[in-house]
Amino acid sequence: MPVLYQPNRPPEYIHLPYDVIKEVRKSIKEYGLQASFTMNLLQVIGESYVLTPLDWKSILRLVLSAAQYSVWFSEYRELVQVQVMNNLTAGTAIGLDELMGEGHYATGIAQAGLSRNVLTQATGLALRALRRVPDFGKRESSFASIRQGPQEPYIQFLDRLQTAIQRQIDSSEAAELLLFQLAIENANTDCRRAIDPIRNHAKTLNDLIRACQNVGSEQHKADMLAAALAQQLAIAQAATKCFSCGQEGHVKKDCPKARRGG
Repeated sequence: MPVLYQPNRPPEYIHLPYDVIKEVRKSIKEYGLQASFTMNLLQVIGESYVLTPLDWKSILRLVLSAAQYSVWFSEYRELVQVQVMNNLTAGTAIGLDELMGEGHYATGIAQAGLSRNVLTQATGLALRALRRVPDFGKRESSFASIRQGPQEPYIQFLDRLQTAIQRQIDSSEAAELLLFQLAIENANTDCRRAIDPIRNHAKTLNDLIRACQNVGSEQHKADMLAAALAQQLAIAQAATKCFSCGQEGHVKKDCPKARRGG
């Protein structure tokens, strides 16, 4: 049950609508845990409700398999241990028991009395741990091997690439740099051709997306066909040789020297 904070009143538990949990279960069943829709849905839940560690444990027990929950819990504890050390370094008094919901904070009532900052940290860590939980039955590819298909929309390729990087790279700064780099290097031929003119001054993914937004459209296909025909025409003209003057690029009847009389 999420926590409700109100001015001049102690925090209190409210019920999380069961329809929310049903929607998560449905998304995992239909699309998979690591699908963008599922992860975005969980992100929205974490932002819309103030959830305690106990809430996350309860929700995930209902929507994950036993093996997936075990992986999540192990990853969550590992992330909490790192966060506790970071808190100590920063002089923030948030310890392991608060973030894990253990010891004196094992009950929902005790966790409801925690500061909002504690619960915000816990939610962030819970979501990060979820990104490390595999979709059992699906083979996971290295992010470096993810390439845009010949007919795949660029935005769909970016979605697959970003999901894989977020699962495999912990540092958000490193993940952002890798995403931008591979968004260029692993794009298909048409998108790389569209990106090349802006490659040296593109700063964000939006720049790349704008460059590729028309790739695959009818207008883009027409432009590509026109460019290919123009190239073939230029090659054909260059290969044409005049039997009068011996120069390339025109035929005897169009020879400028012949028109000048030699």
